[in-house]
Amino acid sequence: MTKYSYWLLNIVSCLYLVSYFMSPAKIKKSQLKQLARKIFDFGFGRFLHELGLSPKSSKTRAGWPEASALSQLLLALGPGYVEAGRIAGSRSDLVPSQYQSDLLHLRYYPAPLSPLGIKNLLKRQLPMAPERLFSHFDSVPCRRHALGSSHQAVLHDGRRVLATLNYPEAVKIFSANIATIKWLLAHL
Repeated sequence: MTKYSYWLLNIVSCLYLVSYFMSPAKIKKSQLKQLARKIFDFGFGRFLHELGLSPKSSKTRAGWPEASALSQLLLALGPGYVEAGRIAGSRSDLVPSQYQSDLLHLRYYPAPLSPLGIKNLLKRQLPMAPERLFSHFDSVPCRRHALGSSHQAVLHDGRRVLATLNYPEAVKIFSANIATIKWLLAHL
């Protein structure tokens, strides 16, 4: 295994830290095929080939793709892979310097919800009606993150708070990413 294969594998293994808190899901063969296809499409087929995970007839590009290609690959794979890349990017002992900056600045944001979508999500995630808890709730997020958004709000006693909402679809995708990576780590 070359130096580059080693650090790419370590990017994936860093996800184990994130996956510690996530519950495993069943891995479907189609998920693995999709993962392999995206890895090839973004120019990292050589990585799979060196690990013995690609068919002998597969054509791989010579050399390694640019750092931006790795960032684009992780974004295409989903939020779990983005977080793994960010963790790996902080490790200069694992990741070559030309890739570190891109990985450290990588961010994944799910599509924003409409104000009505935010209100409906609030109703599902809170133990009581939002009107009973907040005197004001700003439906426009002040911050977006990998699993949802944060909103400024005011409680009835006048205290200003930050309410964080997790988008169910983003959590589902993140969990599936983590489960796939756990499976890969166990089988590589």
